[in-house]
Amino acid sequence: MSPADVITADLMLAASGVDRRTRSTPMSGLSVYERLRQSRIARGEDLASLARRAGVREALLQAIEQGRFADLPRGIYGRSAIRSFASALGLDAVEVLAECDPLLPRADDPIDALARLRGIRASRKTEPPRTPVDPAPVHAMQWRESAAMWKPLAAAAIDGGIIMAMLLFLVAITMIFCRAPLSAFHGTSAPAFGLMGILLAGCYFVCFAGIACATVGERATGLAPAPPDLASHDLHSVLARTLRGVLRDVSSIRTLGDTVGRAAIDWHTRIHSPTTTA
Repeated sequence: MSPADVITADLMLAASGVDRRTRSTPMSGLSVYERLRQSRIARGEDLASLARRAGVREALLQAIEQGRFADLPRGIYGRSAIRSFASALGLDAVEVLAECDPLLPRADDPIDALARLRGIRASRKTEPPRTPVDPAPVHAMQWRESAAMWKPLAAAAIDGGIIMAMLLFLVAITMIFCRAPLSAFHGTSAPAFGLMGILLAGCYFVCFAGIACATVGERATGLAPAPPDLASHDLHSVLARTLRGVLRDVSSIRTLGDTVGRAAIDWHTRIHSPTTTA
């Protein structure tokens, strides 16, 4: 496909997106970039692996998730990154691009761009004033807006609690059979119990996430297991589901840490702002 055909197709897509926006409403109160991020978190996939699968640079996906659409390349390249992002998550790429269109930087006119390449100064055109769209800044996350945020976090908490209970049970059994008080376990025994905790966590995720297709936390919170080849129990499928379960819990814990960190920075900024101190 020639560049002219790509530009024409992109302009037709933008025009159809305007009509689509008038006929559709968002699925929730979240902004489009928040929904993209929550969809990725719900799939248990990090940005690096998603960038490799979608064929888009990780920095562009991070800018999309944070609502920094002004940092995207102008024209078809930025829109292509959004389309690839949405398609990799199984979302409607046309609908997502239509919602992102008002937030994207204005694409240069193809004739003006060609004129600049030829060294000709393009004449300025008077454009009607555009209604400014103020994207919501990424502050502390809306704690009660979406179950997509809380379900993976609750599942990670349940899984972590079960693994911790298994480790405490092992410590108690060791104390009973060795007839040793708790004070007998000095700092030298901490690495051994730490290694045992890692082994217990590995066995837990292999048994539940890999073989049973879902951990106890995922079943308790109603998170859907991975759709592809659930009935397959070959080694590759078991390892893939195990890794998916581990990454989902780790991603949820990391998201919680990022949220708490942003909330702490926002609170510290408000407390020490000149208007507050005055």
